[in-house]
Amino acid sequence: MIMQYLAAGLAATTLLAGGGLWLQTERVSTLNAELKLARAELQTCGGRLDAVLRDVRSDNAIDELPDDDLRDVPDHWLIPDEIDRPSQN
Repeated sequence: MIMQYLAAGLAATTLLAGGGLWLQTERVSTLNAELKLARAELQTCGGRLDAVLRDVRSDNAIDELPDDDLRDVPDHWLIPDEIDRPSQN
């Protein structure tokens, strides 16, 4: 009779340990997926930051232009090269 209790206890312990191991394995898989997602989001944030910094540098370059230079705009800035321009004689 004691052997049956020991066998049942061993079987229950084995099942419990197996279930715990499976649960931890699933948890590790979930955490790995979340880690990959967090790294991807971080890389995306880095890309957006680079774009903002480039935009700020570009804005600063425009802001540093003297006002007189802003009034004299070359024609090629206003009219695309694909459009025939009237000849200027």
